[in-house]
Amino acid sequence: MKLDAKALGLSLGILCGAFCLVLGLLNLWFGYGQAYVLLANSLTPGVASGTYFSVLLHIIYGLISGYVGGYIFGWLYNQFAKK
Repeated sequence: MKLDAKALGLSLGILCGAFCLVLGLLNLWFGYGQAYVLLANSLTPGVASGTYFSVLLHIIYGLISGYVGGYIFGWLYNQFAKK
């Protein structure tokens, strides 16, 4: 069976972006997930905590990193599953 690496990357990118959106808004509104947001801020360049712009940047980083990770996983799977 062969995986579509682009589709896997897109679906994981959307999933990661949605996760960043939900957790970022929960942090802004209720203070939930502070440890994750501080970790994400230390890993992503140019992001300051506590603003809607930072949530938007985290969504963009989540979309990109999810897509790249999913695409690489799908590509590697296809390489190892060749017969």
